[in-house]
Amino acid sequence: MNRVDLRLLYFDKLAETLRDKLPTAVDCVLLWETPVPYLRAIYPEALIVSQMPGSFARAPYPHTVVFDTLGLYREGTMFTHAADTIVDEENPWTGAKTRSVHKHRWLWEKANGPIPEGHVLKCLDGDKTNCDPSNWELISREVVPHLSGRFGFAYDQAEPEVKPAMMAVAKLKHAVKQARSKARSA
Repeated sequence: MNRVDLRLLYFDKLAETLRDKLPTAVDCVLLWETPVPYLRAIYPEALIVSQMPGSFARAPYPHTVVFDTLGLYREGTMFTHAADTIVDEENPWTGAKTRSVHKHRWLWEKANGPIPEGHVLKCLDGDKTNCDPSNWELISREVVPHLSGRFGFAYDQAEPEVKPAMMAVAKLKHAVKQARSKARSA
């Protein structure tokens, strides 16, 4: 059993032990510097807010305190959005001198130019924190459903050796659909 499995087993046991010792339902749980994923299992409908001061959270910098509904550390918003970056470009919505952008998109556009209308970037290796432009492929937005697993292939969960073939078949399906659509309208 690996470390992650042991950790989940521990949290399951802890939730099982505490379930009958805590109230049956709560609306909100406020936490201070405490990662407690077992409370999410006990109270699945409750709003759970984790609070953690940043490294400069003491006076005169109290604004660096973080309130996060996703959790702390690897479960938190700061980790899950680690692939965002701040760039020296004017924010079109606020007029600020800088703006937050998805790092993978910004790096890809620096290397390849702007993303055309109707297109998106698809992560090739499944690691969305890998922002190297070579890990992202420009595809038509209409190809995405063929890769989602719901209407086509489960691309993100597939083995690396099969992914190029899946991408090629998804693009081919899209091209066939477009050709049929053009033929009908002609």
